[in-house]
Amino acid sequence: MSAVAMIACSANEICMGKHSFLGPTDPQFVLPTPIGPRQMAAQAALQQFEITKAGLTKQSDSLACNLLISQLGPDLIAQCENAVEMSRMLVGNWLRNYMFMEQHNRVQLSYRISNWLADHSKIKSHSRHLPRKLLIEKGLVVKELEKDKIEQDLSLSVFHAAMTLISMFKVGKIVENQYGRAFIRSY
Repeated sequence: MSAVAMIACSANEICMGKHSFLGPTDPQFVLPTPIGPRQMAAQAALQQFEITKAGLTKQSDSLACNLLISQLGPDLIAQCENAVEMSRMLVGNWLRNYMFMEQHNRVQLSYRISNWLADHSKIKSHSRHLPRKLLIEKGLVVKELEKDKIEQDLSLSVFHAAMTLISMFKVGKIVENQYGRAFIRSY
């Protein structure tokens, strides 16, 4: 969901139906573990590292910390910090330059919203749905799809066609532009 939310923040407004939602923009990593691949929020890895570091009081703790780092890789902390910062920076810049470009408080607004969308410690889960009402309360410019019946019908037609394609074939991603060019990733 985070890529979709990031792209949505690069628009002048976000068009959403009453059941629509976005997700947080907190970066995720897929890491190999002894029991298979595991998806992890970058901020959660940073938080776990700080908890582990704070708990170091004896040599056995140091060994546990070394074991954690050896499993995750020595560069993971830097990668996590960079990913979190890049997510906030991209979303903040896009909001400031597009959605809020004509507002006098665009710098503060874009900073506050980009930090909120990327804050795994506040949103708690990458799969959390952030509904239209909450996004409006937070200050995003959201157009309610139901207010334009023609646009609603066209949007729902595209949505239903995409859902039909996904349900009939092993499709995981569809991106199409206004010229009819599409990228479709299948499994």
